Amino acid sequence: MSRLITEHALQQQLKALPSLSGVALEILQSMDDDWIDTGTLSNKIANDIGIASRVMRVANSPFFGSSGQIGSLKEATLLLGFDSVRGLVTSAALIQAFPSTLEGFNVKAFWAHGLHIAVCAKCLAKATHLEPETAFTAGLLHDIGLLMMALIDPDSMQGIQPEEGSAASLKREIEVYGMHHARVGGLVCNYWHLPTQIAEAISHHHDAMRAFTSPHPDMLDVIYVASLYAEYNQHEASYSPYQKEFIEQAEKRLGIDELVLQPLVHDIEQLYDAAQLMIRE
Repeated sequence: MSRLITEHALQQQLKALPSLSGVALEILQSMDDDWIDTGTLSNKIANDIGIASRVMRVANSPFFGSSGQIGSLKEATLLLGFDSVRGLVTSAALIQAFPSTLEGFNVKAFWAHGLHIAVCAKCLAKATHLEPETAFTAGLLHDIGLLMMALIDPDSMQGIQPEEGSAASLKREIEVYGMHHARVGGLVCNYWHLPTQIAEAISHHHDAMRAFTSPHPDMLDVIYVASLYAEYNQHEASYSPYQKEFIEQAEKRLGIDELVLQPLVHDIEQLYDAAQLMIRE
């Protein structure tokens, strides 16, 4: 028997997860402090061994040209920069907060997909002069509603095969859970008091019309286009309909033409290779 999701049920499930109010929030708040130095930031990260180890893995990846050469968190912070470290710490904290395995739900594949959207969103945001790390966080969490649905009622999740925004899949989620995963994701963001632009982008990332309501690109446009990229990238065809749609929508919604997209795609794939170290046990 399925269980309709209420805000109360969602909040109870979130309360059962490890808190995000510790080192992750400390570091996020410290990024607003113009006077903080790398030593202080590194010390805060060091308070959480799990987060620290994930940050060090990424810092020592070949993508940054420092394979095996970074020996301290201070060096990692200097190499990656405060903003990138903030995004990595937030990602590590979120990934750690959720169970690493769930019966009938591939948690590792879920985070891998989220990271692909995240790095794409980060690169697209940078190209459109939006905040890259905000885009990274929104991309990572864009489908967080699916994970919450699996936590709340794993049995009902067995009958749902998410097909990345297909109308049939979203309709089935509403029938089973009372709302689809994008709406659930928006409620999760509100519970965690994440920025409104992240909550909005996640709540409406499957709404094609909602994702194109402003003459200027916003975070919702970035997540929408990043989702298209991940879709075509999963197909073997060198020029699939997904790729055509990605190219067209990148120009239409973000003002990025195909010539600019070509080097961006290269950066996305390299950054994704590094980011995958975040989900390695």
